[in-house]
Amino acid sequence: MMPPDQAMSLTCPGAQFPSTFPKAYPDGMMSDGSLLLIDPEKSALDGVPSDGTWLQNIAWQTASNILGGGDEDSLSPLWKTNGQMAGQSSAKHLIERTTKGGIHGIVSQANPVTASNAWFGFELPTAIKDYLHANLPGREFYVSMTRRLTRAPGTSGGTPPRDVGNLVLMGGTTVTAGFIFRQGWPDEISNIYIQPGTRRISMLPDGSALDALLPSQAAASFNTWRGTKPSVPTYYRLAWGLHGPWSTGYAAALASWVLYRVYIEDLTTSGRTVEEVAALDLAKFTADFGVGGRFADDTFSDPTVVLA
Repeated sequence: MMPPDQAMSLTCPGAQFPSTFPKAYPDGMMSDGSLLLIDPEKSALDGVPSDGTWLQNIAWQTASNILGGGDEDSLSPLWKTNGQMAGQSSAKHLIERTTKGGIHGIVSQANPVTASNAWFGFELPTAIKDYLHANLPGREFYVSMTRRLTRAPGTSGGTPPRDVGNLVLMGGTTVTAGFIFRQGWPDEISNIYIQPGTRRISMLPDGSALDALLPSQAAASFNTWRGTKPSVPTYYRLAWGLHGPWSTGYAAALASWVLYRVYIEDLTTSGRTVEEVAALDLAKFTADFGVGGRFADDTFSDPTVVLA
């Protein structure tokens, strides 16, 4: 037996090793520029989130390197519910997990909210939203969201039907923004509206219509601010319900949908192009929802049955 104070050494005559090895990341999409990756199934989120539930940012370590500090807790968001949509359920909303691990938010259209700021979801972690805000204009960022619409927005939000913003980086109005992902605008080929001023990457592998109840993915890159940039970050969040500057005129039009994944990358840091990252994103989407994929044949409650 080798004495405990001696270390074993192994030599391989003639062996050659590369000077650098490819970096290993927690997710195949990630790079040195990854700021945020929320994927409830991959991070093994337990049960239905409630107020204060910690949502793991899978990219927290690379985010910490970019930001010059921060730990897993401070760089991961907390789940929030607000106003008339407080809690996990009410006469106006229901939050559940799908059989494959997505977060399904159901919002009533027959019994709509009667006041603004009724929403559930999460704010971006403070250090990440401050970094995004400080670097617009300037650096280029990539953002994508993978979701499944389960009830389309109603007509009270406009004609054709349209929803409020689901994933937003914006000021106090809808015309001051870095980006807004929004359901149902007619002038977009994607079924998620992305605020003008950004570079749009349309991702609908199935070629579905605006209000198709199918999985979808949308992505964009952005490097500037549309409209007058606010002095401090205002709305940097992902949310179901009525929030931000949208009025109660949208209340009976709010959509229901499943969240599977959200990703944000600093392309200036990673050195990757938006086309490179979008291609990886789309390939992952196709694998996740294809035959045998982790989200294939997902099931969830029918919004028209459980909450009209």
